[in-house]
Amino acid sequence: MARLNNFTLISKTFLYLLPILGVAGVTIPLILGQSNLSLLGTYLAVPMILAPIIHIKLKGNETSFKTFNPKLFSSFVSIYFIFFFISISLLQVFDVRPFAYYLVIAVMYGLVLLEILMFEVSEKKVPIILLQMVILTVNIIWGVTLNYDFFIGRTDPIGHLKLIESVINAAFVTEIFDVYKPFPLWHILCAFMQNVLGISLSAQKIMFVTNGVIYSFVPVVSYLVSMKIFKDSKIALLSALFVSIYPEVILYGMQSIPRSVVSFLEIMLILVLLDPQNPAKVFAAIILVFSLIAFHTASMPFVLSILFAIYVLEKIYNKENDESLLSFKFIILAICMTLVYWLYYGIILFETLVYNITRSAPSGVLTESVFYTPLSELFNYLQYTPLLLFVIIGFFSTLQSKRASTFGKIFCMIGLFTVAITFPGPTLLFNKLASNFNLARFGEYSFLFIGLTGSIGFYEMYSKSKKYLKIFVVILFISMTFLTVSNDFTASDNPLVKRPFYTYYLTNEEETSFEHIASVTEGYVMADYVTSRYYSFSEYKDKSHIIEVGSTNKKILRDETDDIFLIRESELEKRPLKLYAAPGEEFVSGSTWEGNLVYYYKEGTLWDDLIMYNKIYDSKSVTGFNHGP
Repeated sequence: MARLNNFTLISKTFLYLLPILGVAGVTIPLILGQSNLSLLGTYLAVPMILAPIIHIKLKGNETSFKTFNPKLFSSFVSIYFIFFFISISLLQVFDVRPFAYYLVIAVMYGLVLLEILMFEVSEKKVPIILLQMVILTVNIIWGVTLNYDFFIGRTDPIGHLKLIESVINAAFVTEIFDVYKPFPLWHILCAFMQNVLGISLSAQKIMFVTNGVIYSFVPVVSYLVSMKIFKDSKIALLSALFVSIYPEVILYGMQSIPRSVVSFLEIMLILVLLDPQNPAKVFAAIILVFSLIAFHTASMPFVLSILFAIYVLEKIYNKENDESLLSFKFIILAICMTLVYWLYYGIILFETLVYNITRSAPSGVLTESVFYTPLSELFNYLQYTPLLLFVIIGFFSTLQSKRASTFGKIFCMIGLFTVAITFPGPTLLFNKLASNFNLARFGEYSFLFIGLTGSIGFYEMYSKSKKYLKIFVVILFISMTFLTVSNDFTASDNPLVKRPFYTYYLTNEEETSFEHIASVTEGYVMADYVTSRYYSFSEYKDKSHIIEVGSTNKKILRDETDDIFLIRESELEKRPLKLYAAPGEEFVSGSTWEGNLVYYYKEGTLWDDLIMYNKIYDSKSVTGFNHGP
């Protein structure tokens, strides 16, 4: 009973604290004259205020489910696959994914949701429902990464592709890996797929196919974890559904970089840790810890932080000597394995991590769009509003439940607490946290906890609501899904509302233009951030330099007259270009980019001077200029 009272105390505290924080988060910026931050904060404030009220209203209600005739289940599955073929057709017919594609995906998720809610979940139905989630996951991921010429994400895939090609060609890890030399397993895995298995695809496609296959198992593992903890097939399937549609899962399923694999390995680690008395599972957990370190050792501080949080909460709340998920010995072993690996094999990386933590925070505002375009930012955050509503309600209902296990309560506590550092919010305004500590990366490792907690909140709202409110809750989930797959973070190819950022893919015409222009110039190729990143991993890296803009005259600066300005015209038509804002009016050779990158729109006067230069290249999507005044 003491354990229940402790959890209930936490629940009651947050029942009053969250609305207060929600109101304060909107009113304080308003009082300080920051109406833009106040507006942006509403996406968090609304669920923080409403969720406790909804929980209180539903608390005394009885659980009720109305189920359909079991024979109709096959009809739902058939309709699902009809929409699946429509989604594939849309990808084939349109060069860029249309809005209709997002709507079809949302409908497919809605159908899977109804299959879980409206039918008795039998052993035969579980794999069918999970298969549909798997298909949806790879549909969304491959619908981007394999649909466009080169998906570059946040430019990380560009560098990792070069490393994979290096392993394929040289058959060993070369000096080109530099700081990535301590964790080459992702690149070796992709090379293995081509050289050993003989898959006849380009290294680029292999990278994306491999990561898509790995992420197709995310819903399955999430289901198994939830089933172990809550022992309810409906909740477990809902958990898998919520995890599969989580924004970070979609984004890193597309990114196809070492950190992407770590996210999957982490949930595998949690799955095997749920059976701590099985020696084989303990051995598997040790192997998984080593795999986490070797795949992306820089991720270990985040993973260890979450494991340590689980351990501490267990020590605080596990008062009845229930079976523990984590032992202190395992935590120490994981820390020691990480430190030994860092010190003996990744000393360069270790030094880089220490430097990043101890250096001064970047000056200026890292997320300028929060201040200058709050409406577009707000719209692109809206998918988090219903999700946070479900997470908060799931937190309350689990902590006050007499049936939920200690593990379940702890998982839901972590699910709510990690929202503070994973959802876009106040922490991103502190440069030390956002840049030096990369705090936003916690979203890559906490999605399982947030997804599980959100699924319970949805289950609670739906099961304790009356007919019309049940319909509203289902519509709310479908709306959340639609916003998740169509925002500018996961759908930069064609988002509903654009934010100041670059498109996440390059066309074949752009790549051809980059190669040609660099091959003929004798000076620098002056280009935007994305193009400069592309060149930095090519044979032309010594010729590459980001375009610099004078601080007051807003003119393009250059080093020599034979430098070429490369302008991505097609990108500039739809997006601003990210350039370097020089501190003065003189060209700065080898300038550092951090803290000085600014987006310049096509409407700006910056581009007016290009008419005075000699246009030497024009592919319609890319132009090149040299000489001039």
